[in-house]
Amino acid sequence: FTDADVYRTARVLALYAPGLFFIGVQQMMTRIFYAEGDYKTPVRITAWMVLANATLNIAFIYMPDLYLRWGWGVNESLKEGGLALSTSLVSAVTVGIMWHIISARLTEKCGRTLFDEMFGALPTSLVRIGAAALVGAGVIGYFAAQSIPAEPELFVRIERGVAACVVG
Repeated sequence: FTDADVYRTARVLALYAPGLFFIGVQQMMTRIFYAEGDYKTPVRITAWMVLANATLNIAFIYMPDLYLRWGWGVNESLKEGGLALSTSLVSAVTVGIMWHIISARLTEKCGRTLFDEMFGALPTSLVRIGAAALVGAGVIGYFAAQSIPAEPELFVRIERGVAACVVG
């Protein structure tokens, strides 16, 4: 595993990371459709999005190479990073489409938007999540400090790894 492989893997993970949120939201929204007894709409949306994802996969993997051949100045293709980028973008678009449909149905049924239903208690939830994260980080930090020998170079590596995960 060379430095170039590490760079390529990091790029793929960085391009997949934003899509993970949308993939989770997409799963939740699919269950909302199922709870309403609507099984066709999420399947139709997903079928179209699979076609869009395949198209974007091909475009993101090969198009910069074509730009280079035509003299448009793009230096390198995204290669496997293109797969990650297209998956993240398509997941975001899928969530947007599902959000629009569910919000319209909810507004029609009870006069409230999906945003009001989902984020009405957001400040309270953020405080609870923040408190849980601080407690978890404290526990992990305590046990990590107890089990890791005091080598300054090791701590620098850990800090760089954590920083790469947070930034990436």
